[in-house]
Amino acid sequence: MNDNPTHEEMLAIAERRELANKTIAELTTDEKVKLALEELAAIVMGGQDGEEYYNSIKFIKDVLESFK
Repeated sequence: MNDNPTHEEMLAIAERRELANKTIAELTTDEKVKLALEELAAIVMGGQDGEEYYNSIKFIKDVLESFK
């Protein structure tokens, strides 16, 4: 098994880090939806501790409230 990420994986990691440094207000609608869907997928996959679960739910809530 190769532990070195591919070029595409490295780009995805860099994009995720860049998005993580933005506030909700700085994100585009598409970025908000993409990140919220990723958080939802993390919840469905399970394995999060209580704080990670809370932060995922809070992020999704914040994204939805931003659309008001």
